[in-house]
Amino acid sequence: MNPNQPAYVVLLLMHAGAALVGFGSVALSGFYAVRLDTAQFEESVRYFTSKRQLARSFVYVTGALGVVLRVLNQASKAISGDTWLRISVADYLLLVLYVTVSIWPLERKIRLALLDGFARDAAVITGPSKSLIRRSLVVDVMSIVALTLMVTQPGH
Repeated sequence: MNPNQPAYVVLLLMHAGAALVGFGSVALSGFYAVRLDTAQFEESVRYFTSKRQLARSFVYVTGALGVVLRVLNQASKAISGDTWLRISVADYLLLVLYVTVSIWPLERKIRLALLDGFARDAAVITGPSKSLIRRSLVVDVMSIVALTLMVTQPGH
């Protein structure tokens, strides 16, 4: 399929949108974790106790749509010929692993603590929230690397 065809462009926009929603929800977790220690505590409680499963699932949708785009664009070189794509795929896989193993368990721990009624100064909240802030920054940097590679496609 030609990358200039409307159907391909729509899929490309869906891929980018899925990444924005999925990894954006991870970035928001770090943002609201910072607010757990500030006057916006109630706002953070609403965020962490809400259901965000749909937004989180877009982390996986991003990869699925990326595979579909690659299959539709078979006219281009094999994946081994596109260094930017190999690095982006590796970055994405590391991101998914990191988010699944490191971020989401912390979010769950904070959510359960907040549902149990712990106050903002409770160690059961401050420890995980500070860790979530640092880990979310790692995801933000990795996401920026993947986005930059996908948009600029160096060497392509």
